[in-house]
Amino acid sequence: MKYINFSLFAIFNIVMPEEQFVPGIYKFTEFVEKIYKPNITNLQNSLNVKHIDIDYKKIEQYTNKLQQFLQKPFLEYILNPKKINIIQFNTFLVGLKTTIDAYLKFVGDNKSVIILPSVKIKKSNFWICLLMINYLLEKNAIKNFEYVYIGTNDSEYKNFIQADNNKYFALIPDDGSYSGAQMIDALINIKQLDFKFICPMLHFVTNKSIEVLNRGAKMFGLNAKVKIFYKELVLNIPLNEITDLTLHELLKYLDLKIPNNNILIDVLKYHIKAMYSCMYIFETQTNTLFAHKLADSVSIPIFFYNYLPKITISEKFYDIIKSQFNKSSEKLQETLTDLEEKKQYSEYENILPCQASPNPIIKLNLQECLGSIFTPCQNKVVCQKVNESNMADIEDYERCYGTIYKQINWIIEPSFKQTGGKIRIKINYK
Repeated sequence: MKYINFSLFAIFNIVMPEEQFVPGIYKFTEFVEKIYKPNITNLQNSLNVKHIDIDYKKIEQYTNKLQQFLQKPFLEYILNPKKINIIQFNTFLVGLKTTIDAYLKFVGDNKSVIILPSVKIKKSNFWICLLMINYLLEKNAIKNFEYVYIGTNDSEYKNFIQADNNKYFALIPDDGSYSGAQMIDALINIKQLDFKFICPMLHFVTNKSIEVLNRGAKMFGLNAKVKIFYKELVLNIPLNEITDLTLHELLKYLDLKIPNNNILIDVLKYHIKAMYSCMYIFETQTNTLFAHKLADSVSIPIFFYNYLPKITISEKFYDIIKSQFNKSSEKLQETLTDLEEKKQYSEYENILPCQASPNPIIKLNLQECLGSIFTPCQNKVVCQKVNESNMADIEDYERCYGTIYKQINWIIEPSFKQTGGKIRIKINYK
């Protein structure tokens, strides 16, 4: 017979499964009694979110270390304190109430259902829903809410088709929408349910997100049925304007005049946009962020929260720029076509402007860092942490910034809950 050895030689590796909601349609009153009431006090007590401030000294230190031609674009568009919008948690709560009021006015006496487009419990849709219900109860405005639909994919929502769906206004709560990707997924899933109106409700939404949602609604034949409620419209980072300014500064730095050749200008801009892509700066991002939530690199330039990297640009990059000036228009057209169709620098193979290439022309050294441009978390994060993808480890930031709600032990009734994985136990026997 083998006995489990509880000495130092025993190894226990226990991975707790993620708890999830069982997909389904739940009566609103049941959701209030079994989910809202057991959790709302715990949630409110945990939302002591830190006030986040900009560290102006860090911005100055960082921009002074940038190459000369990058300093003006960064200060003008990316690290400009006047354009960085931090939505503090108290501001968010006021905005949440404003958007709820606007929705209630729009709906009038019509019936509503709430859509939670993810079965994961530790998602913003869920705790925003709890705060929303709390405000609805304060206003005595819950009488027209009848159901809560919970589901993640198209096949789950097929089970929710009901003859009377078309009498309901479907409300999808969340804190914000950067790219519109999650909301468009929700539209794809619920379009088959034929609701009277579909109403995403957010604190802020970006112009890109509005564009994506409107295009998706039109594609699915829902453009007359989608009504977006939000407190604040946020502009995405203007990558085209940044590229124009960078080109101007770069040519000035290289002592070259701006060419009177549109093809050449397009080729040079292509190189510059690729350079920004390697710095994890995309047109989907904004300068707006919540104090309560760590945004990902698709949403904001990641070094806002993360480590400000040391950027090194090889002389090869300057050589590429200079070499374009000696080409004929015909040759430039071929180069541009190559770049657009193949999405790669075929002519400059092995000197791609990314750190993954064998001979990169741009390097991001994330271990020599200055820390976040925000306080108060700078002294609580170890700069030397770098994960496999060569982006700084954000685990410390998750703990430091206002992601406290992820740590809450939610009280979920068994009828609402399922286990999202298996418990794995690794034991050494002696």
